[in-house]
Amino acid sequence: MPGIDYKKITEKISPVAILFIVLSAITIFIFIFFILIPRQNSIKKIQQDIQSVSNDNKVLNEKFVPAYAIAKKFENIKFEPKFPLPKRDDIDRKNLSELPDKFHTLALEHNLKLSNKNIDLGFLKTKSTSSSMFLELEGKLQDFRNYLIAIISLPFFDSFEKIRINSTRSNLKKFSVDLKINIK
Repeated sequence: MPGIDYKKITEKISPVAILFIVLSAITIFIFIFFILIPRQNSIKKIQQDIQSVSNDNKVLNEKFVPAYAIAKKFENIKFEPKFPLPKRDDIDRKNLSELPDKFHTLALEHNLKLSNKNIDLGFLKTKSTSSSMFLELEGKLQDFRNYLIAIISLPFFDSFEKIRINSTRSNLKKFSVDLKINIK
């Protein structure tokens, strides 16, 4: 097989065609090295970012999905109070004089010292069906909790407006409670 005679080929191809072929090769070279390769690198970077984000999502799902599932279970649990709530009934206006003694007796039963008990008598002017009452107590926090539960179980109790707890120098705490009661 004889070798290729480049002289004959160059004589048959015009210099303009050679220039056109060289320019085309340079254009292809520029296109490949300045457009395709940087885009390929950019695509690789995007793929790495996607992989990183998907790994982060896996970690988040492993941590938070179980907590969300547990919270979702609690949403379906029906609330049943641990202490019985009586049928609500208003206290008769005639029995209001016995009310401070009732709260004092409850405080003693729960190892609390009742230092102040005031009922707002403004309801007498307006013929309101509810009245505010202010109580100040001293004792232990656990006893106060049980006292609040006892108040909630009173049939004429409406709501707590404000509860304040202050520490004293001793192990005892000072409590103040504003509550509403229903009146006939």
